[in-house]
Amino acid sequence: MTLIILNILIWLGPFFISLRKGLVNTLHPQFITPMFMIYFILNSYVQEQTNWMQEGNRAITVGVVKLLPPLDPISFSFKSAYIISLLAGIFFHLGSGIFNKSIYNSTNEHILLNKKDIIYGNKVLLFLVTLIISSITWLPNYYFDTGAFGTFWTYPLALSMCFIPVAVLGINRILFLITLMIAIFVASYVLKSKAAFTYIFMPIFFYVIFFNFNFLKFASKNNLKKFILTLVVFLMLVSSLFIGNQYGKMDTRTFFRRDYAFEIFAILVESKKLGLINNEKSWIKNEVMQAIPSIILKSKRTTHINPAKRVAIELFPETAITRPNTYYNRHLLFAGYYDFGIFGALAGAFLFGSLFSYFWKLTKEKVEKYNAKWPILVYIPVPSFGAYFLACGGYAYSILNTLVASVILFIIFYSARIRLS
Repeated sequence: MTLIILNILIWLGPFFISLRKGLVNTLHPQFITPMFMIYFILNSYVQEQTNWMQEGNRAITVGVVKLLPPLDPISFSFKSAYIISLLAGIFFHLGSGIFNKSIYNSTNEHILLNKKDIIYGNKVLLFLVTLIISSITWLPNYYFDTGAFGTFWTYPLALSMCFIPVAVLGINRILFLITLMIAIFVASYVLKSKAAFTYIFMPIFFYVIFFNFNFLKFASKNNLKKFILTLVVFLMLVSSLFIGNQYGKMDTRTFFRRDYAFEIFAILVESKKLGLINNEKSWIKNEVMQAIPSIILKSKRTTHINPAKRVAIELFPETAITRPNTYYNRHLLFAGYYDFGIFGALAGAFLFGSLFSYFWKLTKEKVEKYNAKWPILVYIPVPSFGAYFLACGGYAYSILNTLVASVILFIIFYSARIRLS
């Protein structure tokens, strides 16, 4: 428990300090990725203590280690993984400090950025371009067989629709409602994923909280009733998850079943200690190859193994044979640790911290350049989508999907700058 508390203090310490002013900087790199790191740890801890997922004696996937005889699922320890994660948190924050001030010294960012209008330009053209893009981006994924093209390029196009409502939220209410309805349709019938609804509402949540929410004011005497009501609603929601799962037909475990990244990382750490991993292969290389469409790199079709599938092959060989369609998430630190041990994990944490920091710095520079807030909305897929899948170790999934969504949003906003004579 001590190591868990230390992880919370290291990963979320800067964010907790930033709350002294009551401002929640949801777009800063030291907010969302550390949140996911701690969420994964707590998810595994709750499962370890309660067996809520009912998948083995320990955590979500540790029960599977019995397939590797040198590992004992009963005596299996998370200690080494906790320590590496703790150290990685320090390096992540060091990396994020390269291009930006720490989150506790940047709580006034929303004040400076909020002085700008969202766009300056042709709103009618923006309205038309948004409707056209919203109407066509999801069509390829609905009608085409993506596998036949050797890449999953159609999925990011459809996914980009989920980020368009927040982009037009402060520009035109009618356009917001239209794009929101299209996004809900896409999430329900095209993407067919419960997570897609998160991609619709999470960026709206991040954007609204960043510009309009002060925790201290909300919890003050003047807003005490609203604060208590919000807290009660939140506790009711959490309770309904457990009650529905325990006594009803709603299997709420499916919302959390895939978030076992920390367990996979812990199994990797223990497996490497026992020499169970084939170190001649490079996991980093495999992740990089995953990001290159096979229509460009044709050799990928015969030589490449999906990293999510390769987890089963490397860590759970018997499962890979008996359940060939089994895929696993990794972890932010997985690839670096697989190739270079603790040094690789810490270097990876530093790299990702600096990468997110650079994107946020670039966004603020573009806000000043264009004298408008719309670059923030082009950036918003990074914290509301890319950060989660990067935390899960899915680098290709994070980069490609985030890049396509951001490009689509850039096209929409840049269209407002066009002058029609």
